[in-house]
Amino acid sequence: MLEEGKVIEAQIKNEQFADSYEKIKSSVQGQLTIMGYDLASDGLVDTPDRVARMFFSELFVTDIDLKDVLSVTFDEGDREGTDDLVAMSNIKFSSWCEHHMLPFWGEAFIAYVPRERVVGISKLVRLVRAAARGLNIQERITHNVADCLDEYLSAKGVLVVTRAVHSCMIVRGVKGFSEQLTVSAVKGLMKDSGTLRSEALSLLGLA
Repeated sequence: MLEEGKVIEAQIKNEQFADSYEKIKSSVQGQLTIMGYDLASDGLVDTPDRVARMFFSELFVTDIDLKDVLSVTFDEGDREGTDDLVAMSNIKFSSWCEHHMLPFWGEAFIAYVPRERVVGISKLVRLVRAAARGLNIQERITHNVADCLDEYLSAKGVLVVTRAVHSCMIVRGVKGFSEQLTVSAVKGLMKDSGTLRSEALSLLGLA
């Protein structure tokens, strides 16, 4: 968190970003004033600055390319004829709903059948969190992770499941507090073989 704070501080002092930061801060000040809040109060005096910094940290568009997350892979040899699975459960992530600019959060579950190469396990976590960055929808995150493993790792089969709670449903609209959205994306052998898909779901603790 300390390092992240230093990065944000450097960004807002950078001439390229300073104007954007001031515009965001001014916009927040204007919105709070329109809604009748006293910006001189102890609790709100620094709120426009905090919100502007949060936007820089969480929402600013970056040039992250998901395939770069998988740039380092390891040779597993010829796996032709084998359907061995690699599975990782409970990958925590958070993102921001692009419809209401409110956060949602949950877990991702990944299983894939390697062809010749595998990726370091930490990269699966990084891949999910990179896909979740910025304004998003859960369906896109899920499919982008699956597409990346399918295309850039050349996995023979991919299964990605995400489950998330959406605050846009909690604080507005139906005000649902216990509902979760579940999304899946299936590629290759995972789509073709019900037996393999069932094994993957069992390994992930989803069956």
